[in-house]
Amino acid sequence: MQKNVSGKGHSSLRFLVRNKKPLLFLGLLFYLYFRGIGDHGFLDPLEGVNASIPLSMLARGGYFMPRVGDVICAGKTMGSWWLSAFSLFLFGWGEFSVRFWPALAGLGMALAAVLTVRRSGYPFLTRRTWLTASVSASMTLGFAVSQIASSHALYACCMGFVMAAFIRIERHSSEREARRWTFVAHAASLVAFIIHGPEGLLLPWLALLFFSVLTRRFGTLKVCVSWWPAAAFSLLGTIFYLLLLWLENPMLLQFMIFESPKYLVPSSKLVITCLLMGTIPWTGFIIRAVWEVSPKSWGVLRSGAAAPEFFMVLWAFFFGLFALLMGDLLALGACVPALAALVGVLLDRWLEADAPGDNPTEVNSLQIAVALNIVILVPLVLAGIPLAVKAFPILHGALLSLVPWGLFTLIFLFASWHYARRNRNHAAWTQQMAKLARNGSIIVLLCLMPLAGVFDLAAEQLGLRNIGLTLRGTVKREDRIIQYAVHRPSVFFYTLHNYILVNSPQIPGFASRGIILSDMAMHNVWNENERAYLLISRNQQPLYPLPQKVYNIMETNGMALLSNRPN
Repeated sequence: MQKNVSGKGHSSLRFLVRNKKPLLFLGLLFYLYFRGIGDHGFLDPLEGVNASIPLSMLARGGYFMPRVGDVICAGKTMGSWWLSAFSLFLFGWGEFSVRFWPALAGLGMALAAVLTVRRSGYPFLTRRTWLTASVSASMTLGFAVSQIASSHALYACCMGFVMAAFIRIERHSSEREARRWTFVAHAASLVAFIIHGPEGLLLPWLALLFFSVLTRRFGTLKVCVSWWPAAAFSLLGTIFYLLLLWLENPMLLQFMIFESPKYLVPSSKLVITCLLMGTIPWTGFIIRAVWEVSPKSWGVLRSGAAAPEFFMVLWAFFFGLFALLMGDLLALGACVPALAALVGVLLDRWLEADAPGDNPTEVNSLQIAVALNIVILVPLVLAGIPLAVKAFPILHGALLSLVPWGLFTLIFLFASWHYARRNRNHAAWTQQMAKLARNGSIIVLLCLMPLAGVFDLAAEQLGLRNIGLTLRGTVKREDRIIQYAVHRPSVFFYTLHNYILVNSPQIPGFASRGIILSDMAMHNVWNENERAYLLISRNQQPLYPLPQKVYNIMETNGMALLSNRPN
């Protein structure tokens, strides 16, 4: 008996020693993505909605009636809300619970990108997979999406697994492996449909169809459609989910086709800015990689010489265009796994050159990518931080994290130039390439530490978390909470108490019921015997003065909490 236990101990130790690098890398990613996600309040009104709806489901029931308190919301991300309700049940009432699944999905995006580029028969952790995981995990857009309570990170993760399945089918070596990945593709698209909406079920198959028509390579599409167990699973799952919604709440089927209001559609300048900032610190590498794998003629396209890499480009373009048309910038996160996989493949190929004279084409491509990255990112970082602070005053408090993040980015650019420069010495060149792959990955991952602080410090400036926690300890069932000219429904998350909106901007998908349009109506509430709390910006003046004495309960970061009764 003791011998078996000892054997198990030695086996565990050998496993840890053999896999120390991937385990260390995985531990670092877990720390970076889960660090502090429960320490700050909600950054955006819609984040407050996505947190309050599952809390309402858990506390008041009605898992097929999305609402914040008594106010009904229009939404199609039922699966995401169900997952958040489950994590609230497991981890308790806090921001960590509603951000748990997005943070985990951020790691899932990196895993999906790794599965896309991993070659069969090779160890799981190779230079190609290491670089791909680093690119995916350190890309600003993917990291930002994973830190916000919404369905977009889960959607991007599912789409990454669908893309990985398609490419693995394209490269499959056996029928059994192809069928296994076919099932993954159908299952991931079905989960994306339940979590995010119809685009999760339709877009990946449309992208595959478009790719097949362009390249005349219908093998992957034929395998996915012809293997009936996977197709039947996807079809029956879709029918069961729609039937369940129809039986429980038919209005949810109308929410499935809910579109963002036209005024929410972003301008092209905003989209370009978001893409440039979102691809830091790999912007130049991405542009060079896209240019290199894009076919220059129809003959090259039909030959299929770079079919998997071109499919990654087409996939990112397809999902980026859809995000633009729908006016949903966070949906651009679905492009991250594809772009990360593309850069990982090309970087590994460029680093294959042992010396400058062995393969000048690959060496030149690497050096052009590094130079392009420097030319784009140096002015973008140096000018972008002051412009971002000027455009969003809330970022003033986050300068302590923005500046170190910018410095880490500049260090990465300098290190890239240092390791990719020409060197006639064969041994020195090989050593520099190894350092570029290893040290570059470490530096860009360290960039995430100050970037995570941006979310903490920016959220502190909103001040709603402090007010919400204060109200949680004082508000009673008969008290009234009024929000004046602010659209932050996350106050329900902190208090589980209904609230009244006065002169507040509309929130997309939020029912108008429960909004008081006039100050005079608010005065009627203020004059009642019950205690009333007023949440208002410190620089905001009501259209009409409040009719009786006002007690200042607290002020914090631009917000004030007033009451018609003393403490």
